[in-house]
Amino acid sequence: MSVAAGSTIVFAMRRGLLISALAATAVFSAVSTASALPNGGFDQGNLSKWEYQAIKCDYASAGSVNTSGAVIPAEWWVYGPGSSTGEQFGNQAFPDPHGSSGVVFIQNTASWGILHRAFRVPRDARSLSLKLFWINQGEALLPTSSPDPRKLAGVWRRPGGLIGCPASPSYQWAQIDLLRPGADPRSLRKADILKRIWRPRTGVTWFHSGGWTRPTLDLKSLRGKRVRLRIAVVDTRGYFNIGIDRFAVCC
Repeated sequence: MSVAAGSTIVFAMRRGLLISALAATAVFSAVSTASALPNGGFDQGNLSKWEYQAIKCDYASAGSVNTSGAVIPAEWWVYGPGSSTGEQFGNQAFPDPHGSSGVVFIQNTASWGILHRAFRVPRDARSLSLKLFWINQGEALLPTSSPDPRKLAGVWRRPGGLIGCPASPSYQWAQIDLLRPGADPRSLRKADILKRIWRPRTGVTWFHSGGWTRPTLDLKSLRGKRVRLRIAVVDTRGYFNIGIDRFAVCC
């Protein structure tokens, strides 16, 4: 075999190794992006990888009692297709999840809840998306003299504060944000909120989403950084369900 032929074979081998290496890098990149939010669709049937709180507000209502005798004022409920709540949670049917499970905030008394998790944004990520629905029955408690009883009477305002029970039971409120990873998950401080993903506008008719919606967020400015995804709900006027499914980070 000639030197030239041998060089051609070596070059071909090296070229093959280079192509294999590039292919492996592409596969790793795709895997790293896809795995940024494990259990992002709640298809494990639980809240693994997530942290959460569901807290009762101490107004007049004491909450309903289930068959075991325990008070369940609120919870983040992982539910499957065809699910609905019982009477103590408003007899509400929910849109079917996109996989085997989704999660929804349910309550039978004034309460607030947060669902959150920290993760690192992949370096090739372009956007974050999620499936979201909301069913707000608080309009039934608004005065009939209101110019438009379908509209939100007001939003909960606690500038610079932490999510919790408002001073009076008169608000329905929610938002979804990306926070600094070390921030208090209850924080509403501007310095702690990196990006807002979703929040209804004051006075806008938003009592029912009409099924699943799909908010998205551009992540290019946050590539390689750790962030905390946070869903927050405050419910003091009536049943207020926020449903979440299919969190995904896409390249």
